[in-house]
Amino acid sequence: MRDLFLDPLASYQVAQQMAGNDPLPLSQQALRHQLHQRGMLSSIDGARKMLMVRRTLAGMPRQVLHLRTNESADG
Repeated sequence: MRDLFLDPLASYQVAQQMAGNDPLPLSQQALRHQLHQRGMLSSIDGARKMLMVRRTLAGMPRQVLHLRTNESADG
């Protein structure tokens, strides 16, 4: 397993772009809740009751989504 951290706003904007002319039927918050309900988040901040976690990435403190990934058998 590897850690995948996504900036919530940037990843939502990319998803919107990929949807093309059709806007996503979910808000950012609703999408995060669905990711959590489907067990796709690797960790959440239970103490703060937030789905985003605090991480320092590239020397900067950030609030990110921590997703589950499956590392391929090749590496």
